[in-house]
Amino acid sequence: MAYKRLGRETYTFQARTETGWKQLGTRTPSRALASRIEGMWETLAVEHRAWDLLGRVLSGALSIGQLYDAWVASRFDVAATRRRLDDVDLEPIVSEWHGVYARTVLADSAEHALAHVPRLLPEGQRRLASTVTPAWLTSQLYAYLGKRNTLRKVHSSWTVFFAFLVKPKGIYATNPMRDVDRPGVERSPIRFYELDTVERIVAWQPTEERRALFALLYGTGIEISTALALTRADVWQERKEIRAAGTKVHSRDRVARVADWAWPLVWEHCRNALPAARLFPSSWSRYTVSDWHRQAVGAGTKRRDGNVAVQGLALPQRYPLHCARDHWAVRAARAGTPTAVIQQQLGHSSPLLTLSKYGRFLPSVADRARWEAAATQYEAERREAR
Repeated sequence: MAYKRLGRETYTFQARTETGWKQLGTRTPSRALASRIEGMWETLAVEHRAWDLLGRVLSGALSIGQLYDAWVASRFDVAATRRRLDDVDLEPIVSEWHGVYARTVLADSAEHALAHVPRLLPEGQRRLASTVTPAWLTSQLYAYLGKRNTLRKVHSSWTVFFAFLVKPKGIYATNPMRDVDRPGVERSPIRFYELDTVERIVAWQPTEERRALFALLYGTGIEISTALALTRADVWQERKEIRAAGTKVHSRDRVARVADWAWPLVWEHCRNALPAARLFPSSWSRYTVSDWHRQAVGAGTKRRDGNVAVQGLALPQRYPLHCARDHWAVRAARAGTPTAVIQQQLGHSSPLLTLSKYGRFLPSVADRARWEAAATQYEAERREAR
């Protein structure tokens, strides 16, 4: 029975423990509430032997009021009470996870993940682990603004985050993203500029280093993040080649040749740099470079008052910068470059991927017939000259 100790305003009761009895304060001046708390304690101790729950109160890890609130909210169910008390707010874990994740992957992958996961768990908003279900994750994934390929990247980022919550955090037994279907691959249309337009885009850039960067992107088909990470040691003058480090899979780690039209701009920029020096400022990001490209093909740059500062090219078709890969591949395919060479240059994992995307730009039957006629004529002239 709950009682008041001398000089105390709140009620106390004799609590049963694994080793005996102990006086335990209820921290409430209400006798009725104190009696209900005492009843809860007796039920957990005698009927359920839930010493793990009671031990949290005895050790000071949990107040008796918090245990009672969880007991009532769980409708007096021991298993539900355990789940509620073990529930974790996931939002504060995001920063801890990203600190670990960023040390194990390339900066570009870490940057993507840091953009994707906080969209699921916004800063300052509680999201308990028990409320995260595959159904909720699916609804959040398809509410994410972006194309199907973007959603595939988001799915990957979320999967990595919840894998961290499984191990080492131990919050989940299994990864809830396992039951969330990943969107299929969306084959984006092949869009590219002809070389004369590309040269105009490169020439529009206001500085020598920006012109070199855009010449490198259009002249090799490498990714923006890869280009921004290049050092002088990655450029080989004798072969007009660069080492393009992989950003996703091992096949992306490759050697790429710079197109003849782009090489003078690239070499002029890097020829006097020290071997370990970066070719481009570390402050540049893939988003900044994409904005410059958008300005070049569009209306140009604007001042703060909204007026145009530098007029853009105002091209009738304005393609994003990632289409620079398409420009290089189409130009190479038209020239009859072997599929294996295009595959290696772009870092595709399979020649089937290269053929499925760029095979229609390979020389046609009429082209082959014309080449065969030229070869036959050459052989005939060679025989006559003997």
